[in-house]
Amino acid sequence: MRIEYSYLKKFLVSHESQNKLSAIFTDLGFECEVDGNCIDFDLTPNRGDAFSLKGLARDYWAFKNQDLYKKSFSSKNNLTFKRDLKVIKEIETSACKNYHLLLLDDVVLKESLPKNIKSLLESAGIPLIHPLVDLGNFVMLEQGTPLHVFDRETLSLPISVGFSVNKESLEVLGNEVKEITKDTLTIRDQSGAIAIAGIIGGADTAVSNSTKSIAIEAAFFSPESLMNKARQYGLSTDASTRFERGVDPSIQAFALERYLDLLEEMEPIYFGGDMISEVTYEDAKWNDLPYKFEAGTPNIVGAIALGTAIDFINDIGINNITSHSKDLTQYFLKEAKKVSKIKIIGEPKERISIVSFIIKGVHPHDLALLLDGRGVAVRAGHHCAQPAMRHFDVDS
Repeated sequence: MRIEYSYLKKFLVSHESQNKLSAIFTDLGFECEVDGNCIDFDLTPNRGDAFSLKGLARDYWAFKNQDLYKKSFSSKNNLTFKRDLKVIKEIETSACKNYHLLLLDDVVLKESLPKNIKSLLESAGIPLIHPLVDLGNFVMLEQGTPLHVFDRETLSLPISVGFSVNKESLEVLGNEVKEITKDTLTIRDQSGAIAIAGIIGGADTAVSNSTKSIAIEAAFFSPESLMNKARQYGLSTDASTRFERGVDPSIQAFALERYLDLLEEMEPIYFGGDMISEVTYEDAKWNDLPYKFEAGTPNIVGAIALGTAIDFINDIGINNITSHSKDLTQYFLKEAKKVSKIKIIGEPKERISIVSFIIKGVHPHDLALLLDGRGVAVRAGHHCAQPAMRHFDVDS
């Protein structure tokens, strides 16, 4: 396991040089050496607990007599998992002690991970595949338990975990076809095997650039159930290496919480729609998942409509439209002043053809619906106008 020194140093809250840190882990019983900007840990089969940043930190902090371990691993997400036979049908408990599946809809994420996480994964020899998959691999490297991310829309739920009943084939990631034997533990949906448990997923359920909804698997597969299986199929993966040595069977739920934490921390790459929860003059707050990543779908209909609108304006003439709009605005202002319940918002010295107003005791959305039914188009809402609403002390 190769870990980038700069990341490891920061993770451990350490001030030791690369050579000194390598020497400390050697004294702790790890066979490791400096390799460029990384420290290469050659972990023995009995130290599966150390196959992560968290595992290394446990030994290091114990050596330094620092009480940092428990403080450093907490989540702001507190997930509650429930048994749902429509999602998970059967589990072969002799081989799979626990199985968690987190379903997330409308996650249109097209920005890659932060540079430091990408660098850490690449230095560890873990290829970058897709941000949603890479995020799972980072959690594996940090916490020690592998995660697998399925494209939810390709799954025929419910899922089962068990040994193959009949001999079957599965096209795995990398487009290799594997003939699965009856003694192989598999993840299955209603169509058949979709993954070789603890080793590799199938190509048909893999995340792609068109993925919008995902199912994230966190499980504990016993080392005995996977013994020699990776070798049998010629598939030595980061997941199989960890499961064969044994992972902590109690951290799967936390790993999914950690995944959510990291997903929420990521910056959106596209803007618009319902991705913003609040706007001020200085800043904007992202909405909760999955709405935070909602923006990004090209507004094809809007582009076509804009072209038609421009043609319409050119036919009438922009000067004619401007003159007519001013006349309508002045007429509205004159007539509105005759109605006591109408309150005009703002009194600019130079007004363009826009008037903001409220009617006391009537919600703007109700008024907009009523006017629309009478052929009068107005815009009601508060999102983009939140700073102005605060200034004029109006609710909506």
